[in-house]
Amino acid sequence: MLFVSILFISAASIALTAAYFSVVGLATIFPGGVLSVIIMGSVLELGKLVAASFLYRHWNITSWVIRTYLTIAIFLLMVITSIGIFGQLSSYYIESTSSLKETQSQLELLKQEKIELTERKKQIDVQIAQLPEKYVKARQQLMKSFESETIHINSRLPEISKQLQVTSSDNIQKQAHTGPIVYIAKALNLEIDDATKWIIFIIIIVFDPLAVVLTIAVNILMVNKQIEVGQFSKILSKDTPQSPNTIQELKDYLEQLKHKTELSEEEKRDKNKIEQLLSNFSNKENIVNKIKGGLSSS
Repeated sequence: MLFVSILFISAASIALTAAYFSVVGLATIFPGGVLSVIIMGSVLELGKLVAASFLYRHWNITSWVIRTYLTIAIFLLMVITSIGIFGQLSSYYIESTSSLKETQSQLELLKQEKIELTERKKQIDVQIAQLPEKYVKARQQLMKSFESETIHINSRLPEISKQLQVTSSDNIQKQAHTGPIVYIAKALNLEIDDATKWIIFIIIIVFDPLAVVLTIAVNILMVNKQIEVGQFSKILSKDTPQSPNTIQELKDYLEQLKHKTELSEEEKRDKNKIEQLLSNFSNKENIVNKIKGGLSSS
């Protein structure tokens, strides 16, 4: 029973966390009606887990139309949840890296401006130097024509150097803040945006599907636990010579009945009930395995 409680807490925690990220993410994607989106997302998240539990517990007595619809609805709701999670994690990434990208853009602009001004200063010096020294008046006129531009370049270059120093220091601090993702991107030889995108994809692949599968696992253990605490004796005849408490004991009792040459009416009823019960459990286990296989392949 302790493990059932631990599994339930784990499933509930993952489901609630996935629901939070999904609902907040959907509200971010549709900011025009935040409250409405939160209410819609919350009830859909709850409905998804309830639908998964219902399908496991009542698959055999549910019509194929309802089974098909609920299965498709659960899958689509998992996709919607994953979209919401992707949107929220993406917003966190954009928020944390926007200032870094802005600083890096400023650095590039300052460096480019410094290169252009330095190159222009060289061009002016070359043009003046090309005139022979004997053409003093022409040299003076040429220097005068470049005077305002030269003053601007000479005053601007020291300013750019100071700005580059300050901006570089700020860039280093912001890189330290987002250091892990920068390091991961370099290790994978990817751009930061691409590395972040793949990390988020990996998270959402296991996030909500794990919550759904663990919810089904909780139902499996709860149903089995209900039977393993002496419930078998309640569905068998009152005159049953033994009271099986586990599925294995129930199977052993069925084998005993099968090997008997003659069965009483009570034993025949017991045999039919046991076969039907074991058949139901076998069908449910097959359904769960198919769901797990579908989730892993998606």
